[in-house]
Amino acid sequence: MKESDIKENGGINLKNWNIRRAQIIVTYDCNMNCSFCINYNLGKKKKEYIKISDIVYFLQYLKYVEKIDDVIIVFLGGEPTLFPIDSLKEISDLVHSMGYKTEFYTNGTLKEKLLKLDGYIDYITLSNYGKGLLPFDDMDYLYEFEKSIITISKLIIKQYFSSFDDFDRFVDEANKLPFNYDFSTIQEFTPNFDYYHPDWFEKGLLPLCDNQDVNGNIGAALYKGRLIKLPYVHAKKKETICTLKLYPNGNLNTTWSNDNSEINYKEMVNNTLKKINKIKH
Repeated sequence: MKESDIKENGGINLKNWNIRRAQIIVTYDCNMNCSFCINYNLGKKKKEYIKISDIVYFLQYLKYVEKIDDVIIVFLGGEPTLFPIDSLKEISDLVHSMGYKTEFYTNGTLKEKLLKLDGYIDYITLSNYGKGLLPFDDMDYLYEFEKSIITISKLIIKQYFSSFDDFDRFVDEANKLPFNYDFSTIQEFTPNFDYYHPDWFEKGLLPLCDNQDVNGNIGAALYKGRLIKLPYVHAKKKETICTLKLYPNGNLNTTWSNDNSEINYKEMVNNTLKKINKIKH
């Protein structure tokens, strides 16, 4: 990645930030064990992997039932690189053929697998769950990506940043790196939220943000050119863009709290396709 490839605002395309996200949790399985992970409680009990047929139905639901033309399909885990890479390539090709973009959240530990996804995934975000600027020491392979846009996303918790000054100094150091960089806070429904959430966050950070309302999205802010994804607890109202989540068991809903079925998307797809076929004939 060349320095000239780095974009303003931490490499974040602010227009893309407001595009609807449709999330696919391909597996709960993970090679790490972070207690502040949103899927921690579910993942401790379930190790299943999603079926490609469910993903195909989901994409058809977006295209033919919801009739969404502009969406980013986000692959999540667990650790999504534990899912067969050839299958991820196949799914990514299908996503692109339908006119959608792909996004990938990973801990970055399985670098050989991750590099094979270069170009198949449009936006690859590495979660930085550590005190250093990079998720791990051996991260030189990030320079080998030629097509995918790489972002490092740092989690803001008080175990990493005991004060706003600590965070401020860290942002200055992050701005020196030749990679896209953003920040996020844990969600209010994340396990052990009070244990991890910094006491200084509301008092120290938000009043100093350059923009607390990025393109109408109150779930984000900017500080020194870096995007900060905020927890809902700080929002005056929930996002108007509803994120759909497809779980490893094939269920589809709009919440992180459980993986129960909320939307009967397969039946809706079948009924819609029947209507389309009748019109054609």
